[in-house]
Amino acid sequence: MKAKNIFLILISILIILPACHKTSNKASNEKKPYDTKNRVFAYKPNSGGNAGEVEIVIPKKLWNGPVGDTIFSILTQPFPGLPQVEAFYKPLQIEPQNFQNIYKEHRNIIFVKIGKQFKRGWMIQHDIWAANQLVITYQAPDQQQFIQLFTKTSKRLLDTLYLADLHRYQAAYEDYLNKPLVHELEKLYHISLVVPNTFTLDVKKKNFAWLSRETAKTGQEIIIYFTPYKSTHDFDLKNIIRRRDSVARLNVPGPDKGTYMQTEPLYPPQYEKTYINGYFAVVVRGLWKTHGAFMGGPFVNISVLDQKRNRIITLDGFVYAGKQNKKLYLWQVEAILRSIHITD
Repeated sequence: MKAKNIFLILISILIILPACHKTSNKASNEKKPYDTKNRVFAYKPNSGGNAGEVEIVIPKKLWNGPVGDTIFSILTQPFPGLPQVEAFYKPLQIEPQNFQNIYKEHRNIIFVKIGKQFKRGWMIQHDIWAANQLVITYQAPDQQQFIQLFTKTSKRLLDTLYLADLHRYQAAYEDYLNKPLVHELEKLYHISLVVPNTFTLDVKKKNFAWLSRETAKTGQEIIIYFTPYKSTHDFDLKNIIRRRDSVARLNVPGPDKGTYMQTEPLYPPQYEKTYINGYFAVVVRGLWKTHGAFMGGPFVNISVLDQKRNRIITLDGFVYAGKQNKKLYLWQVEAILRSIHITD
């Protein structure tokens, strides 16, 4: 039995699939794959399932062959920047004839359609059966063309699923916002973040702030710092890491005197240029460790260009969770970082 079969859902109710529901939602070339704002969710339940899950509506025969192998290998590839291997996504296979009721309300759904009647392509839709829902359809006339298409678009697919889950976190945070903290950040630093009331503002200085959410076993930390923008070289990886380590050494002490956080040099950070909420940004992922102590974990560092004030805003989220899985803790932090807006 294939390893992927551990993700099969046991089906207890068999009901015939209704006719496909056509929508006017944008196709796969839309730039913002998910937006929980400015949308009306009339008479629809909120989407269910867990972050990091995706339903695959596909016949078992295809799932157990090359098509399923391709889907499984792409979705379950390791999420970058973690100290242990954790899959990007957990696929849940659903037989088409069983796609009814609660399965139609899942947050992430991928339809697989293969047959001579289908032209090769893929489409992104939203909120067909539930609010805050992402529905992606892949179709091709044969298995070979499907595999080529799914492989070619795999990066954008993963980005789309991932950003959708982060935007859902942001939408949830809006419901229990830490308003005093949010107002303090805006007043002191001219930035706006969506921060839930489970986080506290622990340190606030002229060009540095530290937010945290800590439990007995885990820590989710966010440091924010501001540096002058001098040239495009400020966004080079080596300069981002240099600033990170300099700020951390001065402001992020470890458990004992003389200990402090630093970037783990043995793990090459991942680097990506992008735009976040219209601002040029660089996203760096890697591992951190504590100089002089045995503590560490993953981090995500986002450097944003503030053209109006000629400065770089750096939002650095890092997680400590011992031997526990850390992916979702980091996703929750990154959702806050990516909510950045620069205010007047």
